[in-house]
Amino acid sequence: MKKIVSGSMEEQAKTAAKIIASYVKKKPNALLCLAAGDTPTETYAWMARMQREGLADFRDCRLIGLDEWAGLDEDTEGGCIKCIIDHVVKPLGLKKENVVFFDACSEDLDEECARVNKYLAAEGPIDVSLMGVGMNGHIALNEPGCDFNSTAHTVLLDPITVKVAQKYFQKPTPVTQGITLGMKQIWDSRVLVVIANGKKKQAIMHTSMYGEVTNAVPASALQNHPNCIVSLDTAADSAADWDLDSAIGDKGE
Repeated sequence: MKKIVSGSMEEQAKTAAKIIASYVKKKPNALLCLAAGDTPTETYAWMARMQREGLADFRDCRLIGLDEWAGLDEDTEGGCIKCIIDHVVKPLGLKKENVVFFDACSEDLDEECARVNKYLAAEGPIDVSLMGVGMNGHIALNEPGCDFNSTAHTVLLDPITVKVAQKYFQKPTPVTQGITLGMKQIWDSRVLVVIANGKKKQAIMHTSMYGEVTNAVPASALQNHPNCIVSLDTAADSAADWDLDSAIGDKGE
């Protein structure tokens, strides 16, 4: 695990976008897995800007959806898939045939998990993942107590996640279950970028990065990842211990 601290959220987003673009430059059809939510959307805006300015080209990338609230379709405001379509798929011009999402409205969510597992077994591993960390230390919807060797699965949401989730919706939207890639599939990513910002994330990021590796804090598993890049702003951490050049490095091989 490596760490970089940026002076602002804008700088943080720009740095994350550059790391992803550097990999894609070397492998144009890279398989990406990108988290929804408030934290990463600025990174996606920078990716789109880089593409518009001719500094990167993500159009041949493949994309695997990370997670979704059970029962929500891709048009639901506040849904994970809706967020990724609006902030990644459309702005970057990704091809429909290169994008795979969970169908969280399926009558058989276990079959959906099997479908996504089959896709990743054939097309994976993921080249670059961009993740956030939940207030309870979850990664995607891998909640405290999860199996570090898990693949795609359904999950009963932690009470903290249920509460925090409401900020994404314009009206009360009860969510109690999710569908998500498993920790092993995320951990198998060749490059794993984790971003967190704000004072509210300082405690959980410190625990995740320096505490015991335990499934009580799923993000702690990333301590042992061979190519995990943790990007924080100064509110989430107070000192940088590496630089952008080492982050971008030679990660396309």
